[in-house]
Amino acid sequence: MAALPSNEVILQGVVVETPILRTTPNGRSVVALEVEHHAPTESSGQQVACRLTLITLDDLAHKGKSLQPGSVVKARGRLNQRRWIRQGITRWGKMELLVDELTAITSPETNTVANPTGLPVQKS
Repeated sequence: MAALPSNEVILQGVVVETPILRTTPNGRSVVALEVEHHAPTESSGQQVACRLTLITLDDLAHKGKSLQPGSVVKARGRLNQRRWIRQGITRWGKMELLVDELTAITSPETNTVANPTGLPVQKS
């Protein structure tokens, strides 16, 4: 059997909405973080951008809940896209990143969070 392709993503971006902690029926904590990433491409210098939902579970959910809009985070995880079949047609939901590691990126000298534009954003 051939090895499956890797599904590992590392993304750095800015939290754009206040995270909300919720609990699943089986008792797991979940936080969905909306994160935007903006960066120039190396070849053309054009701006690339994406907005992705980061799904954090259990201990990472509690860590994610403490983040505020404007916080810069670095996440490592796996892409997932929910799907279902309705009337024989496969439907696809939005793309998400199931987070395995989550790091808040801070500047200890100024007590600010650095954002991708290089301008500091005051921590809440």
